[in-house]
Amino acid sequence: MSIGINMFALYYLPQQLREAGLDPDHLPNTLEGLSAWGEKLNKFDANKNLVRLGFGPTGFPTYAAIFGGGLYDWKADKMSIVTPKNLQALDYITESRKRLGFENMVRFNAGLNMNSFSGGWPFIGGAFSITVDGQWRVEQIRKYAPDLEYRTAPIPPPKGGKALAGYSGGNFMIVPRGAKEPKGAWAFIKYWSGLMDPDTAAEFYTWGGWMPLSPAVAQAPLYKAYIKKYPQFKTFVDLMPSENMEVLPPVPYQEFLSDQLTKMEDSVMRGTVSPEAGLKGLAATLDAEIKRRKELGYDR
Repeated sequence: MSIGINMFALYYLPQQLREAGLDPDHLPNTLEGLSAWGEKLNKFDANKNLVRLGFGPTGFPTYAAIFGGGLYDWKADKMSIVTPKNLQALDYITESRKRLGFENMVRFNAGLNMNSFSGGWPFIGGAFSITVDGQWRVEQIRKYAPDLEYRTAPIPPPKGGKALAGYSGGNFMIVPRGAKEPKGAWAFIKYWSGLMDPDTAAEFYTWGGWMPLSPAVAQAPLYKAYIKKYPQFKTFVDLMPSENMEVLPPVPYQEFLSDQLTKMEDSVMRGTVSPEAGLKGLAATLDAEIKRRKELGYDR
């Protein structure tokens, strides 16, 4: 049972934009324009090593959706990897990295703790002027950098792309088949998710900066008060109704798919394979896994 949704949007530091002569009140309305801003915000040391990244797009599934592609053909009910839109998205990410230099980016990222859920998140320290991340970072900043001036906004689409698009994940609870108290487990899930009492559950969702499953929770007084106090969070709530959000394909090998996506994007970002070869290699790997599963007796 899904108990929460994750959305991704832009985080940006107004002061760094002002210092570069850019107006934080008027972000570009296209991805191309945002990339141009990123180049103005990049900073290098005397040895031309990157020390601040203006804007560095990563996360192929997110940009595939923004360019109008995606990982799954919902009408045909099958994986969809090697498509023109997906290639456009991966080309865009790769070219952004290529302009800065593949090795330069590897060195820059090596010194960052991207997985920090405290004050060590690189955005808090100013390593990124503009970056893309999830809504939980709002609560993280509240806890560890309450005085930080920052804003959030939807990722603008490229020319010909989709507005209010991106990739959405989520959190869920599972009742094992052999659970001794399945009715009690189900009651707890309903309680936590807000299906039973949205006003009470609203408090739970503010603890970690989580997005609720139920619109009733989002409309609860306590949750609305949280959004009013931290308006950066509203950007993510407003994205929830968008029909242009893609989710992880509904296949039983999701962990395998996620691992292979990460490997493919890492290889492309390091310049070891081309975007086209990366997509074709990913598709071939998935086809082999599907074939293996069928041989083992699985339906898909």
